[in-house]
Amino acid sequence: IDTDEGFLYEVEVFKKYRGKGYGSQIIKYCIDHYPVKELTVETSNEVAIHLYKKFGFKIKKTFKDDGKEFYDMWR
Repeated sequence: IDTDEGFLYEVEVFKKYRGKGYGSQIIKYCIDHYPVKELTVETSNEVAIHLYKKFGFKIKKTFKDDGKEFYDMWR
């Protein structure tokens, strides 16, 4: 609301649908329809990091929050 940037929060594909391209379709749709330029992902989530890199996101910084480590990724 009242912003020119899109924000995705906790995007997840149910286990039984993983590996079928749904994650790519979700990210592609969001990028095609909204100005998604930045996202955050846990450093341990290698599958998601690979997916985001596929769409041109690059790791800009690492930070910790509530005992967990995250990457801030930009496109």
